[in-house]
Amino acid sequence: MGSLVAGKIRILSYIRFGAVLLITLLCITLAGCNKEGQGEDEAAAAGETSEEGAAPTETPPPFEFEGTEGSDTGSGSGAGSDTGAGSGTGSSGMTSEELLNQPIGNEQQNTGGMTANIPSNINAVTGNNLPADIPAFNAAQTSSSEQEKPKEEDTSTPVTPATAKGISIKPEEIILYIDKTQASYTGGSATVNATLYNGTGTIVWKSGDTSVALVNGNGNTATVDGIKAGTTTITASISGTDYSATAIVDVRAATPQSFEVDRCLVNKGGEYSAAECDNIIAAVNQARAEYNIPACVKNTGLCKVADVRSKEISYSFMNVRPDGSPYTSVAPEYYRSEGIAVLPKGSSAVAAVNGLKNYTTTRRDLMDENFRNIGASYYTWGNYTYVVVALGY
Repeated sequence: MGSLVAGKIRILSYIRFGAVLLITLLCITLAGCNKEGQGEDEAAAAGETSEEGAAPTETPPPFEFEGTEGSDTGSGSGAGSDTGAGSGTGSSGMTSEELLNQPIGNEQQNTGGMTANIPSNINAVTGNNLPADIPAFNAAQTSSSEQEKPKEEDTSTPVTPATAKGISIKPEEIILYIDKTQASYTGGSATVNATLYNGTGTIVWKSGDTSVALVNGNGNTATVDGIKAGTTTITASISGTDYSATAIVDVRAATPQSFEVDRCLVNKGGEYSAAECDNIIAAVNQARAEYNIPACVKNTGLCKVADVRSKEISYSFMNVRPDGSPYTSVAPEYYRSEGIAVLPKGSSAVAAVNGLKNYTTTRRDLMDENFRNIGASYYTWGNYTYVVVALGY
């Protein structure tokens, strides 16, 4: 009786195992058929068949499981199914659908479940099939093209600015006025500028005569100061070259009202007219006003110079003194120009000035705005009147 019962139990166990195995094989077959049919439908929809004979869609092989026969407790070993051979674990308590839905991974095993063989070099982070000696990709890393390249050392030779090939000074002529009787005098200094051509360089400034004028340069600009009456030059040169430029400096002494006058070289009587002297000065300023030239100021010292010269021209009508010395020697520091005229006795001052204006050089000096001081003399001796106009800065 016991043997019969044990036999029935074994028969039921075999039937149960066979049923489970049959259901499993049926599910796998149905899944393969569905995939094959789906692939054919997709190929037909995509129009992969052509007259030229496109390659047919390859049907993927059925998924291979490696399983073993198990007991009621889910453990055991033995021959695999018809579709493969190998080793693994199985559970008699799981359906085929539960078996198919199990997670795949070489570090995940379900007790009593089934596990596929996954290569150990599959990276769990990216899923890339990398060799074992290559580390996993780090999202924080950048590609080699984006990595900062080492800075190359600059081996180029610095470009040196070319040395200038020329220089000029503006203005080329400088007129300065000084007045020894005043602490300061407008016009006693001037600013000059140098220009370099075709390059750069250091400018060196120099005065030709420091007793007449001083020059103080700062780069392309310099200040020139008059020291005493006279003429000199200032030079601007490019350091280390032979290039230079010069400007003429004419330092003029502003005429004070009183200064020493040389004695007259002619001993004559004659008569002076102070009133006519004033009329002569007025006529000169009227002529200057017609050309918008500032009026000259009557200067006592220059009037004395004109008195000396009016007597001397009555003896020798020339712009030279009777002893042959220059007319400026009467007052060499302040006497700069003179106009002389000889008229019939009793002629007016206006007639005298009109006569002076007829001479080119005399007219030029009478209209020169640089002359700021004036003196005049109206001297009559015999049947003639001698007129002298003395000009100073």
